[in-house]
Amino acid sequence: MTERGCIPRKIEAFNRVKVKLVTCQTKQRIYTFFFHEVNRGVSGKKNNPLELFKKVINGPTMAQKIVSKPRQALLKIERQIFEQNRKTIKDSTDVKDKNFKRYHLNYKNAIKTYKRVASIEDVETDLNRSRVIIVGDYHTLDQSQRSFVRVMRHLIRGGFKDFIVLLETVQKKHQRHLDGFARDAITDQQLIKKIGFKESWFFDLWDNYAVIFDFLKYHEIPIFGIEADDHLNKTLKERDEFMAAEIVRLAGLYPNKKIFVLVGDLHLAPQHLPREVTLRCKKKKLTLPIVTLYQNSPEIYFKLSEKEVIDHAIIVKLADRTYCRMHTPPIIVQQSYINWLYHEEGRFDWVDAKASFIDIVERIAKVTGMALSPGYDNVHVYTCGDLAFMKRPSFKKLFSKKELKFIHRQIADSESYFLPSARIVYIANVSINHAAEEASHYLKFLMTGSEFPRTHRDAFYANVLHEALGFFGSKLINNKRKCYRYKDYQNQKLFLEQGGMALKRHVEYDTCVLFIRHFQMVKKRQLFHTNRISSFSPDLFLSLTHAIGYDLGEHLYYGFMEGVIDKECIQGLYAREFQEEGATGEEYLHLIEALSRVKRPVRA
Repeated sequence: MTERGCIPRKIEAFNRVKVKLVTCQTKQRIYTFFFHEVNRGVSGKKNNPLELFKKVINGPTMAQKIVSKPRQALLKIERQIFEQNRKTIKDSTDVKDKNFKRYHLNYKNAIKTYKRVASIEDVETDLNRSRVIIVGDYHTLDQSQRSFVRVMRHLIRGGFKDFIVLLETVQKKHQRHLDGFARDAITDQQLIKKIGFKESWFFDLWDNYAVIFDFLKYHEIPIFGIEADDHLNKTLKERDEFMAAEIVRLAGLYPNKKIFVLVGDLHLAPQHLPREVTLRCKKKKLTLPIVTLYQNSPEIYFKLSEKEVIDHAIIVKLADRTYCRMHTPPIIVQQSYINWLYHEEGRFDWVDAKASFIDIVERIAKVTGMALSPGYDNVHVYTCGDLAFMKRPSFKKLFSKKELKFIHRQIADSESYFLPSARIVYIANVSINHAAEEASHYLKFLMTGSEFPRTHRDAFYANVLHEALGFFGSKLINNKRKCYRYKDYQNQKLFLEQGGMALKRHVEYDTCVLFIRHFQMVKKRQLFHTNRISSFSPDLFLSLTHAIGYDLGEHLYYGFMEGVIDKECIQGLYAREFQEEGATGEEYLHLIEALSRVKRPVRA
């Protein structure tokens, strides 16, 4: 995980164009259109959309190398997504600690393998024999903090409550504020301000940790901050030394209590915090048996997956008094950090994905005044934490080999999509934004059914309208969501040109150029000509409709909030099929004109 030896470069939400492929329903629209054109004899052109689309489907991808066994196929996809996410995380950090590589290697070696699957009784036995329980934390993953609470709750339900809790997330100098919080002298909001949680902690994630503070306060369990006061200027080893000294000191002050310590997972390696605690115990001639509880080792996850025993939360034993709790797939763990990095607001409950998804569908329908027909909840919802549906024979029968390759590619590229023929929603990113966007697309499908072949320009603006509804629906759920605007594309275009990256990142660059051109044309009530659209590669087609659609979707949201457009207009967008030739382009121009007086908030 990213520790404070690595300073995360939190990326402003719109410092780059995100080239995101749209939902599978949208892709189906283009897919049927291209093959419809072939039947009419369109072929042989250098930039024939069909040939380009074939390259997208049949190009050199990991999916082509998939072997016959379903489990191995899923593992290959998961590993590819994992490696892509790992690179994203690595690229987003500035390493300040010169010894970080060795520190991180110690951690990786400690969690790369296991002895056996353990029972809860095994863990309880070691907990009962220990004085110090060091629990790993992945700061951006809310399941990590909730898992810590579950461990403590399990002990309390068993009749044991005689322990104290030490937290890395609070500096030692703020102990009086923790004490004040415990006795109700200050509120949680006052605590956040007094301990400088947002200023001193890179991860502004109070909601994740509130569950811990509330639990400890309710059960009247003492809380202590053990982070060094000047931790930002200390190495990881120096921080280990400081926290170890505090653990030993508090063990002396509370000789009859167990000590729970919640720290970043990297600190748990034997050479790190446990070693420093042991050294100080020897000097003071103390005996403090330690139990170490790691969480969610990716290496162990993939080993367990190969044996097909990872479909539920389990615990594995790594060494004596050392365990790893496997409660969340590694892709989900990584995504929690990436979502934080890119300002993806809100949470989506991947554990009960369908219930969460249907709840969002119902909320969008209620706000927009749309009546849901019987059977609307007849949909299967999966996340990147559950790819098991891909190995089911019933799933494979629904699609051709080419379509299955395309689906595999989408999953490998971490793209969300909706499969109308199977009523399957796949959410690649467990943020509320992605879930709400797919929910809005699903709502559109419930109103109008699957797409059908269209001409080039009609398909282009149908995609734009589809993307606009996706963004509009997601913003109804998370009003903080933002999208790229005209000035952002101008700045990004200039950035790519000055950096000499226009050719290398040609889809991104072309999207900027064409968005700007389209923006200027629409002011004159002009649209892209069919010939220009037919020259777009599938990737550019999808990227550009995504960009234009999001911009329209944000206008729709603020127009709806200001009463410029009413519920009937929104309902019409969801319910109309726009079958008439030219209808999608005309509707786009009509909306732009109707929304022209809408003022979007100025961003700082």
